[in-house]
Amino acid sequence: MKFPEFSTSIQRVFRNFAANALGQLMNGVYQIVSVPFFLHCWGKQEYGEWIVLFSIPTIVWSLEGGLSGVANNRMTVASATGDWELVNSIFQNVLLAQGILTILIIVASVGLVSFMNLHEALNFSKITGSETSMVFLLLIGFMLSSFYINLFRAGYRVMAQEHRGVMANNLIRFTDFCVTLLVVTVHGTPLLMAMVIMGNALLWSMLLYLDVRRVAPKLEFGVARASWQQSKSIIRDGLPLLAGQACTALFLQGYPLIINRILGASAVASFVTIRTISRTLLLLNQVIATSSAPEVSRSYGKKDWSVYFRLLKVMMISALSAGLVTILGLSILGPWIIGLWTGGKIEVDHPSMILFSISIALQGICGVGSVILVCSNMHHLYNYLYLVITALSLALAYLMMPYLGFIGAPGVMVIQDTVLLILMFALLRIKLKQLPFLECERIFNFDYYKVKLLTLFKK
Repeated sequence: MKFPEFSTSIQRVFRNFAANALGQLMNGVYQIVSVPFFLHCWGKQEYGEWIVLFSIPTIVWSLEGGLSGVANNRMTVASATGDWELVNSIFQNVLLAQGILTILIIVASVGLVSFMNLHEALNFSKITGSETSMVFLLLIGFMLSSFYINLFRAGYRVMAQEHRGVMANNLIRFTDFCVTLLVVTVHGTPLLMAMVIMGNALLWSMLLYLDVRRVAPKLEFGVARASWQQSKSIIRDGLPLLAGQACTALFLQGYPLIINRILGASAVASFVTIRTISRTLLLLNQVIATSSAPEVSRSYGKKDWSVYFRLLKVMMISALSAGLVTILGLSILGPWIIGLWTGGKIEVDHPSMILFSISIALQGICGVGSVILVCSNMHHLYNYLYLVITALSLALAYLMMPYLGFIGAPGVMVIQDTVLLILMFALLRIKLKQLPFLECERIFNFDYYKVKLLTLFKK
């Protein structure tokens, strides 16, 4: 029996996969090259202070995550049924909300640096007081530009050209990588670095705007179709996504801020270096999940469960395989790889490395589960619980690290990731019962494919 819809979806997934694979490869190269480069040119302390300063705007950036997430998923589902009236209504409501949020964040950021001494609060010794405030404001501008870049990518997705949007994002990363290395090579300051990456983001946001206008002519820019009724619906679905984005930002950036407070900026550099090499092994898993996401949304919108469940199977198998490779590889070779990679500037013991590898493997599986929940509009409760669990984990890390030291951070991360994974599978099991779950279990069963293969050979 043939499944033409599944074949078409897989073709689009492969196009998305090729584009995402290139992007993740570039991201991996960037991380592998940049970390030792920063450590060599700026030193452990200054690099750690840059990471801490970069972490704050990253958390602010998560405030918008719910809006772009809703726009991408809802616009994709609406375009699959040809409802362009709804597509444009969603797009313009989010565009208006982004404009209002941008103004509020700018006002709040200027007020923060005017009435608070960030340099003293963060206990910096390399970056000066005046530079700290300016770098912070420039990085806020960089993050705000990313708001619009993420929304413009929805235009590619509704035209079933997600790969084009991903390639555009790859070019943004590449130019960002090039200018970053250039600044570090000429021994530029963090202030110069912030100015350059913000300018690059502004340039690309304008270029993407022009390209989306050409590629998606049915997409209408403006606010004429914005409505309060649609806004309420977007906010209702956007708040859980916002909670999820905030959790991700808190998880990734909260630990560096806590470590800086307790152990200092040098320990932050060590933490981020170890986490970077750990997450590199999950790049393939991230590519598969990101590439499949548009088709998961599309098949869910069409109620095409045959395509939907097959995509879920591919994503989960990749997550489990990547997790196993991560745990085995990093537990054995992790400390040696990091020592060689950083020229001995970063050292890590085996217990910490084992905990990091387990945490990263669990995060990979949770990441795939999050994609399934979001693309299937089943993410609401999970994201709220995710926010609560993340906040409690950060509080636990803050309390435990003075006693346990550096190993306290990955130890708490493992506890957090385990709780989230159990919660996610419980929610998926409950939610998927609303669908033909027996078919799902057949598709995940090896006997199902054995019968298919025997039938094929008989023919």
